[in-house]
Amino acid sequence: MEPFRSSSSINGIPTVLSQEQGASAPTPGELLPVDRIVPGYGDPLKVAEPPPGLSEMPDLDGLLRALRRRWLFALLGGLLCSSLSAAAVYLYLPPPKYTARALVHVAEKRPRELFETRESEVGFRTYQETQVILVKSRKVLEAALNPPAIASLPTVRKLLDPIDWLSGVLMVDFPRGSEILSISMTASCPPLDLSALVNAIADSYLTEIVDKERLARVERLERLKELFADYQKDLTEKRLKFKEMAGSIGTSDKQAAAVRQQMMVEHLGLARQELLKLKSDVRKSQARLNVLASKPELEPTSNQTVPALETLSTAEVDPQVMELRSRLAELRRKYASVKRISRQGNVDPSILAIQREIKLVVGELEGRRQELRAAAAELNHDRADPVAIPDARLEEVKEYLEILHEQEKSLIDEIASLESQMSSLNVKSMDFHWLEDEITVASDTAKMVGVEVQSMTVEMQAPPRIRLIEKASVPTMSDPFRRYKLSAIVGAGVFLAFVGCVSLWEFQSRRIDVPDEVAFRLGLRIIGDLPKLNSPRRDDRKQIERDRLVQSIDAVRTMLLNAGRHQPFRVVMITSALKGEGKTSLSCHLATSLARGGRKTLLIDCDLRKPSLHDIFDFPSGPGLGDILRGEIGWTDAVRQTLVPDLSLILAGRCDPATIDLLPREDFPNLLKELRDQFDFIIVDTSPLLLVTDALIVSQHVDAVLFSVLRAVSQLPQVYAASERLASMGVRILGAVVSGVPLKPNRYYGSYTSPQWNPVEEESS
Repeated sequence: MEPFRSSSSINGIPTVLSQEQGASAPTPGELLPVDRIVPGYGDPLKVAEPPPGLSEMPDLDGLLRALRRRWLFALLGGLLCSSLSAAAVYLYLPPPKYTARALVHVAEKRPRELFETRESEVGFRTYQETQVILVKSRKVLEAALNPPAIASLPTVRKLLDPIDWLSGVLMVDFPRGSEILSISMTASCPPLDLSALVNAIADSYLTEIVDKERLARVERLERLKELFADYQKDLTEKRLKFKEMAGSIGTSDKQAAAVRQQMMVEHLGLARQELLKLKSDVRKSQARLNVLASKPELEPTSNQTVPALETLSTAEVDPQVMELRSRLAELRRKYASVKRISRQGNVDPSILAIQREIKLVVGELEGRRQELRAAAAELNHDRADPVAIPDARLEEVKEYLEILHEQEKSLIDEIASLESQMSSLNVKSMDFHWLEDEITVASDTAKMVGVEVQSMTVEMQAPPRIRLIEKASVPTMSDPFRRYKLSAIVGAGVFLAFVGCVSLWEFQSRRIDVPDEVAFRLGLRIIGDLPKLNSPRRDDRKQIERDRLVQSIDAVRTMLLNAGRHQPFRVVMITSALKGEGKTSLSCHLATSLARGGRKTLLIDCDLRKPSLHDIFDFPSGPGLGDILRGEIGWTDAVRQTLVPDLSLILAGRCDPATIDLLPREDFPNLLKELRDQFDFIIVDTSPLLLVTDALIVSQHVDAVLFSVLRAVSQLPQVYAASERLASMGVRILGAVVSGVPLKPNRYYGSYTSPQWNPVEEESS
C-alpha cells in the first residue's frame, strides 16, 4: 500500500473544504436542538410541499446576508463604478446656465404734452408683437455684434454663426401683457459675456429702432414745415390773383358776382327782345313806306285815321320816350333779379324801392306820350291841304324808318357789347370760382398742416414712448459647488445602486448562508456543520482550525450513529445538488471519522464520470469500481487500505460510457450486498443529483442519503429540487451537512486541542 503523501491532512484525510465566508454555526460536536430537525422528513414515499422560503420577497436581513457574501466584490465594483460615474458627471455635466435680463418700458400710448397729433397709431397688442420681432431682427443683432468689445468676447469668437445662435437663445416678451419688454438670454457661457450681449442687444434696439423712429418723426416734422411754407406761398399768390380777378369782375363776393352775371343775362335777353321788336317795327315801317310810295295821291278816308297813326308813331320814336322805355326795362330786370334772390319777398325794402321807381318811370312815360299826342293833334288840325298829307306822311315814315335803323344799329352794338362782356364775365367767373375753391381747399389744407406742425413741435418735447429702465447685470451662480455636489451625489447613488444590485442578485441566487436556512426554508434535517479552514499565518493557529474540523466531523458521526439506532443503516450515499459543494470532502472526512470511532468503514468512489478520491488519497486511479462492474476483477482485488486504521477504499477505476450503463444492472446491488457483510459502514461518494442520473440509480441500492451543502455556494432552489427527486423515489434522506461555516474563536474553549491529537508527535512521526 502506498504511503499517504498529503502535506495538509487530518488523520490522513486532506482538508479540501471551501474557504467561503459566512455566518456562525453551532459548536461542532454538540447535538442540535429539536427545533432544527424536521420530524418525519425523509420517510419513504412522502413528498413534502414546496417550502415557503423559496418564494419569499427580499427583506433587509436577507439582502444584508447576501451582501456579506459578496462584500468585497460589491465594495470594489461599487467604488469603481461610482468613481467612473462621478468623473463622467464632473467632466460631461453641462456647464451651468446663466440668465441675464434687461427691461425696457414700452408705453401703451405715445406720451403727449398737450396736443393729439395725426401720426398713425395701431393697437397695443400689434405694437407689442412688432417690437418683439424688431428686437430679434437680424438688423438689431448685427448692430449688437458690430462693436469691437462685443465681437471680441470669447463666447462670440468661438461661434460659427453668432446671429443664428443669438436668435435661438434670445427671449423677448411682455410678461403677462404688461408694458415692460423683457430682453433675456439663458445660456452656458461666462456671466460677463452674457450680460454684455444682452446690454448690447438692448442698446442696439434703442439705437436702430427707437432712435430712428424718433428721427423719422423729426423728418416728418421738417417735411410738414416745408409743406406748410409751400402752401403759404401758393396761397399768397392765389390770393393776389383772386384780388385782381375780383377787381376785374367788380366784386369779391361770389353771390354778388352771380347776381351781376344774372342781371347781364337778363339785360342781354331784353336787348335781344327789343331788337326783335325793333326789327318788326322796321319791317312794318318799310312796308308802310313802300305802300305810300306806290300811292302818292291816295286820299284819306277819314280826317283822323292817318293823324292817329302818325301820332302813335311819332310818340314811340321820341327820344325821351325811348330813354324812358329803356330805363323801365332795366328797372324791371333789376326787380326780377332782386325778387328772385331776396328772402323777404315783396316786403324787401330794395324791392319796394324798385317798385316805386318803376311807377315813377311809368308815370313819366305816359305823361310824355300824352304830350306828344296833344302836339300831334294840334299839328293835324292846323293842316289845311289834304293833298299834301301823303307827302308829309311819306317823309315822316322815312324819318321814322331811319330812326329805327339807327336804333337797330345801336341795339346791335349794345347786344354785341353785352355778349362780349357776358362771355368775358363767364370766363372770369369760372376762373374766379375755381380759384376761390382752390384757395378754400389750400387754405384748409394749410391750416391742417399748420396745426399738425404746431402740435408736433410741442409734442416732440414729450418723453419717449420706449425707454430703457434696467440694464442687464452680471448673473451669479446660486451654488458654486454644484458640480462637485452633483458628482458626489451621482457617485454615491451609483455606489449604492451597484451594492444594491449585487445584494439583490446574490439574494436571487438564494445561496445558503447559515445552516438555519436549510432547516427552516427547505425542511431538511441538519446533521451537522463543518467549519471553514482559513489560510493560517502561524502553525498553532493552523492546528486549532484542524482540531475544530475534527470535532465537527465527529459531531456528524455522532448524529449518524444516533439516527441509526432507530432505523439501522449501513450503506450511506453522500451527494449534492451540483458540483463543487464539498460532497467528496465530506465523504472522506466522514469515513475517516467512522474509522477512528472503531467502525470498519469502506469508502467507494461512485462518481465514475469525474473521480477524485485517487488524487485525494494519492493512489493510482485503477483498478476500481469500473473494473468490478465489467467483471474484470473481484471486489477484493479493488479494495485498498489507507493509512487510517479500519478505513478501506475502492476507487472509481477505469470508466467509459459502457461501464456507466452497467450501474442499473444487478452487478452493483450484488456488490453492495457482499460488501455489507465485510464492513460496518459503507460511504458511497456519487455524482451530483441534478447533473446526471448516476446518483439516482445508486440511491435505489443504499440505506440512506446524506446531502452535502456548501455555504455561500449551494443554492436553496437546487438543493430543494435534488431532495425532491430523491423523496419522489422513496429514498431515505438522513439530512444535510453544511460545510464552510465560519466560527468564532471562543467556540472551542480558546486554544484547547483534542487530547488524542498531539502536533509534536505527529510531526515526529
